[in-house]
Amino acid sequence: MSSTPATIPFAIFDNLLEQTYGVLLAGVFTGCLLFGILVLQVFLYYSRKMRDPLILRVLPAFLIVMEFIHQMLLCVAVYKIVINNFGNEGVAVLIIPELFIASFFQGFCAVSAQLFYTYRIWKFSNKFWIVPCVTIPLMMTQLGFTFANNALTLIHRDIAYLQTITYTVYVVHSVNVFLDLFFVIVMVFLLSKERQVFKYTQTMVHRLLMLTINTGLMTTIATALTIVFVAAKPDTFIYAFFNILVSSLYGNSVMANLNSRDYVRGDAEQVLASNVQFHELTMNPSYGRSSSATRVRPSKGLVNEVTISQATVIKKDSSSDYTGAYKSGGDV
Repeated sequence: MSSTPATIPFAIFDNLLEQTYGVLLAGVFTGCLLFGILVLQVFLYYSRKMRDPLILRVLPAFLIVMEFIHQMLLCVAVYKIVINNFGNEGVAVLIIPELFIASFFQGFCAVSAQLFYTYRIWKFSNKFWIVPCVTIPLMMTQLGFTFANNALTLIHRDIAYLQTITYTVYVVHSVNVFLDLFFVIVMVFLLSKERQVFKYTQTMVHRLLMLTINTGLMTTIATALTIVFVAAKPDTFIYAFFNILVSSLYGNSVMANLNSRDYVRGDAEQVLASNVQFHELTMNPSYGRSSSATRVRPSKGLVNEVTISQATVIKKDSSSDYTGAYKSGGDV
C-alpha cells in the first residue's frame, strides 16, 4: 500500500508566516536597503579628504564591517527558516543561532554610534566630562545585557528559557531610547545657547539642530517600537522588524552627520566670500575691469582686515568650538 504524501497544513502556517517569519523577512529586506545606503554614505565620506582624527576616519569602516556581518547573518537565518525548514510546523520554537549571533554585531554598531555622539557632545561642550560619565556606563550596561541575553539563549537553546529573560530585552532597548533622547536634548541645548547675532552662524546652528533632531529621532522611534511590540505582541516577530533596522539606522545617522558638515557650514563660507568680494570692490574701484593692466591687486591692509574679521568671528564662537570645527572641514 503506497503512502500518501503528507500535505502541508497551510492554515496552520497562515498566522505563523504573516506575523512571524513573514515580518522577519520584510525586516531583513528593509535592513539590506538601509545597508546599501550606508555603503553609499561611507563611499562618499572616503572620497573626500576630511581632516578628521584617526578614530573618526576608522569609524565608518568599522560600522560598515559590523553591519555587513549583521546583515549576512540575518540572511543566513532567514534562509534556514524559509528554505531549510519550509513546511516544518515546529520552526516556531526553533532557536536559530545566526539570529542571536547577529545581535552581537548590532550591539557593536549601536555602542559605536553612541560613543560618536558622546565624543561630539564632549567637544561641543568644551570637554565637559559629566556627559561621558553618564553615557559610557549606560552603554556598557546595555552592551553587557545584550551579550548576556544572546549567550544564555545560545547555551540553553530553549524557547521557554528565552521567555524567562525577556527583561534583558527591555533593559537594552530602554537604555538605547534614553541615550538617543539624551543626545538629542543635550545637543539641542548646547546649540541653542550658541546662537549668535551673525546671520551665517545662525544658519549653521539651525541646520545642525535640524540634522541632530532628525537623525536622533529615527533610532529613537525604531527602538521604542521594538519595546512596544515586545510587550504588546510577544508571540509575533513584529518587534523584530524594527529591531533589525536599529543597527543600520545608527550607522546611517553617524554617516549623515559626518557627510553633512559641508552643507552645515555652506552659508557661512558663502557669506564670508561675499564680504571679501565686497571689500575688494569698495577699496579697489578698478577691480573687475576688462583691462588686466589697470586691475589693482588687493592691498595688504585688505588681507589683514579680512583675516582679522574671520578670526574675530571664529573667536566669538570659540566657546563651543563648533564654528572652527565646521570651517576646517574636519572634526565632528
